[in-house]
Amino acid sequence: MKKINENWLFETTGTTEIVDLPHDAMLHERRSAFCPGGANSGFFPGGKYSYSKTITLTKEDCSKGVYLFYE
Repeated sequence: MKKINENWLFETTGTTEIVDLPHDAMLHERRSAFCPGGANSGFFPGGKYSYSKTITLTKEDCSKGVYLFYE
């Protein structure tokens, strides 16, 4: 089984970097006592984030079946 949790492209406003999953996107945000979620969101404001990765499979990989598991 191939693990694909390494080398994902993570993008947010003004930031692009390579990360391994699991990854906490909130670490890129500034905490504020005035954010709408308050303590329920750890005082993080939230944001829009994108994770992407290209996965290349061989014919042999596909002949055995391909399954993606998200946890």
